[in-house]
Amino acid sequence: MAERKRRARDLVEESRFWNAQDMLRNLEEEMERLERGLGHIIFDAEGKPVTRCVSPLPMTPKFEAKDEGETFRLKVNLPGVEKEDIRLFVERRSIEARAVSGQRICRPYYVIVDSPWDLDPENAEVKFEDGVLTVRAKRLKKTRVAVQ
Repeated sequence: MAERKRRARDLVEESRFWNAQDMLRNLEEEMERLERGLGHIIFDAEGKPVTRCVSPLPMTPKFEAKDEGETFRLKVNLPGVEKEDIRLFVERRSIEARAVSGQRICRPYYVIVDSPWDLDPENAEVKFEDGVLTVRAKRLKKTRVAVQ
């Protein structure tokens, strides 16, 4: 206990040299980050969270993006996620995946990968097996058009 009091006294001594403006600015930045992260949580009439996932900030899962010549492949590891909980967006220049596990307290997964060239989103192949999402999108071929 005496050691704790000594540490508190040391902290008070050190705090004399802290810049209060820096501390407040850091606190404001942390509060803004927390507010952005908690903005999606919905509360009921009693003030309890009712959203499916109460963890505020998404995390990037392990993934591998690979240029395979005529196709662009993205493999994303999504442990604990069901097929119905995945939202996938294949666009002309990127692939974006969002997923939430079925647990009450979880961290949503989010990954977006830009392609080095244009993709054909309409013909993308998607497979989900053993917690691994695999997306293969073919390279969009340029066609030459005759001017008349």
